[in-house]
Amino acid sequence: MALAGAGVRCWVKNSTGNWKLTPLVYAQTCRSGARLGAGDGSHSDTPGNEELINLTVSPNPGADQVNIRFNLLNSAQVSLNIINDNGQILRKVVNNQHGKGSFNYLVNVSDLPDGIYLCQLKANDISLVKKLLVKK
Repeated sequence: MALAGAGVRCWVKNSTGNWKLTPLVYAQTCRSGARLGAGDGSHSDTPGNEELINLTVSPNPGADQVNIRFNLLNSAQVSLNIINDNGQILRKVVNNQHGKGSFNYLVNVSDLPDGIYLCQLKANDISLVKKLLVKK
């Protein structure tokens, strides 16, 4: 638990919906809905892997096909899935080793009913989730 006045880092959602670790701030400045992150002043303000992967889904909402894009700074074992709100995997987009670089996958969602789904990316020990709205 953070002490009042102690420096902490907060996890907040940025404008693209991805979680971002803030620079060192005072505990009382973390907004409602923010998650406290590890931070005692010893961490650098360099962006973490979660920010640099930059997972995006477009168009969102999508009707027929969506582009899922992400970047890897290093090679990684990657799994990319579309899952429903029960955690059931509906699409296994990819599950293999990727080298460093930018990747783009075109995913057919035309057979999915209208609704909210999750695009889950795992790259080694990093896991990111992005909402995907299907609306025809």
